[in-house]
Amino acid sequence: MFEPWDVVGIARYERPVRDLNDRHCGTRALSGTDSLTDLGAFGAFFVGKVTRMEIDGPTLRPEVADELAETWRHLGAPGTWWEGRQRTALAEVARAARHGAAIPATDLGAAATEAAVTVAAHPARTTRPWVEEMVASIGEEPYVELVGVVSRVVVADTVARLLGAEPAPLPPPRPGEPSRVVPEPRPRRIRTWVAIGNVLSPPRTLALVPDEKRRTNRLLQALYMTWADMEDPDFRRGDLHRTQIELVAAAVSYANECFY
Repeated sequence: MFEPWDVVGIARYERPVRDLNDRHCGTRALSGTDSLTDLGAFGAFFVGKVTRMEIDGPTLRPEVADELAETWRHLGAPGTWWEGRQRTALAEVARAARHGAAIPATDLGAAATEAAVTVAAHPARTTRPWVEEMVASIGEEPYVELVGVVSRVVVADTVARLLGAEPAPLPPPRPGEPSRVVPEPRPRRIRTWVAIGNVLSPPRTLALVPDEKRRTNRLLQALYMTWADMEDPDFRRGDLHRTQIELVAAAVSYANECFY
């Protein structure tokens, strides 16, 4: 038997490509101070306690690098319910919260700032009453878009830190108005904290804002596995069998106090 904190991730990439900044990252030392939460983003893992392991020149699988780059390209653009400058501000607040830094002053408002801080740094503290309070303050669709923006920033920053690279600079906000596109038919809320429709599944969490759902799920599939791969119980990524991948996914979810 092992405990979730005994599962430590290492990078095992299939072929040299490039890192987040198109450069060699040097050597990354993993030690006992690296948390399971942070190590969960890599594409290969093993079980067992590790005190130190060298990873010389880590690189990213091409689909991961492409989706992370797209995350930053899209961040500063107007979204569905937030302007580009507001999306960039949400990212700035989320990044500060994750690093325990002072929360920057913005014009997001108290509720949006609290939501960004909580989703980025303390997601296990969310409750139904808290989500209902946020939705009442900023609206259900803006809250869902906020979750999409913040979660992708957290993922991108975590991968950069594990590669030994600096976080990517936040993009300059681009002008323009949010599209305010409402999906038709609008998903209903059925036993969920926000409306996601009839299918109760994590990939549909952002269903109220289709563009955020699509972009977040593309990043998820690049880091984890595609929908087609999920249907294959014998799927392999490199040396890892599906059962090993799911073992690590379950341990990471447990460490993060994931509701699902």
